[in-house]
Amino acid sequence: MSSYVCYHVQHYSLSTLIINLFASIAKADAAVIEREEKKKATAANTKEKKKVAAERIVTDVISLVDEAYLFALDNEKNTYFSSTSAKLSTTPAIKMKTIFIDELLRPYILVPSKCKVKTKKEIAATITQKLGLFESKNLLALEFLSMNDPFEKKVKERLGEMFPNVETLFSSSRIDDRFMKYLENDQLLDALGSLVGHNFSETLYSIQPSASAITKAIDTDGFDNEGIQRMIQSIWSKCLSKVGVNTYSWQGPNEDNEKSLKQRYHEAFDSSQTMFGEVLTALEEFKTFCSKKHESEERGVFNRNYVMNSYYYWEKVLEGEEKFDDLADGKNSNTIEEQICHEECVM
Repeated sequence: MSSYVCYHVQHYSLSTLIINLFASIAKADAAVIEREEKKKATAANTKEKKKVAAERIVTDVISLVDEAYLFALDNEKNTYFSSTSAKLSTTPAIKMKTIFIDELLRPYILVPSKCKVKTKKEIAATITQKLGLFESKNLLALEFLSMNDPFEKKVKERLGEMFPNVETLFSSSRIDDRFMKYLENDQLLDALGSLVGHNFSETLYSIQPSASAITKAIDTDGFDNEGIQRMIQSIWSKCLSKVGVNTYSWQGPNEDNEKSLKQRYHEAFDSSQTMFGEVLTALEEFKTFCSKKHESEERGVFNRNYVMNSYYYWEKVLEGEEKFDDLADGKNSNTIEEQICHEECVM
């Protein structure tokens, strides 16, 4: 066979080999794609079945709960459930808006096969019993607060405005297991206090002597209104923390200290009144100091209001005139002068 013929035979054989190779790769790729598509279709079908089963559970349980409590049974589809990254074992198809009810149903929404007819009846009975506590405990009558005590009267008025009825309570609040435990144990103030983060700092605006001091500070002394609000909130939080209550971590009286939450609120309020007066006095002294230092009344007011807007600064000012020098003369890395200079440069 001539070399010419041999070359073309070899070239044909190589071309055929390459074509067959690409055909095999394409076939393999097609098989992979087909398997992936089947896998996705199976996963989607499984999710759909699980969603339908979860919806049936929720519908059945709701039908078994007393109609008077239907306002607490609002629910919504979990949009993340349809995501390809959502795990069926940990992602519920439906979420109940009331947290303690969601926590009751979640194990069965995740695994619908576990929820038998008897289980649904038991869950519905539990929900009805717990929701009945709001009426039997007369929670929103707020009878545990006295109208004869100025502080308790203001707290009562605020809670009454925020939660005029049970429906409002559920539509705007986190009714979780902790709240229900408070309710079951007759810790009614603990329950409602936890919903507002134990924040009753606004009582300082309407009870003397802080009420008059706030009005004078804003209307006469030129204090910044928003700064006063932030400062009062910081003072209340600080005083509340000193009596053992933090925004969402109050667990109730313990063996070391059996004071009730109401007693702690009163102590925090009294301390806040005292601290507010001390801070105002210190800020006025700081204003006078800065006015003399800069030979400018305007600069004194500016520095005072600047300090008032920072928890870090007004705590330093409380330490006395020695700290005035530190803040104003650059002995501290976070001085007011540095901050003002920075802001003026940026502007």
